[in-house]
Amino acid sequence: MSNPISEPISEEAIRAWCVAYLAKALRLRPERIGHDQDFAGLGLDSAESLFMVTAAEDWSGLELGSETAIEHPSVAAFSRFLMSLLRQHGRAAPGER
Repeated sequence: MSNPISEPISEEAIRAWCVAYLAKALRLRPERIGHDQDFAGLGLDSAESLFMVTAAEDWSGLELGSETAIEHPSVAAFSRFLMSLLRQHGRAAPGER
């Protein structure tokens, strides 16, 4: 993993990261990405979902399963899942614990 952020992370920061990642990867304007939209409906295929999981691991410092984006297929669901892992590891921002 390359240079994960070391400060506590909020769920809002995770959502912002997800939207930024998807906007770049799928060449969409960020405002077109709804937090409850299904990743597949946005155009994220299985290969790109694996790239997203790997990027999220690098960004967060967490180890995620290869199916994480498929099992948590929206910005909201993905963010909630990552937040739950961060809480377990004591890396959630104050107010998120």
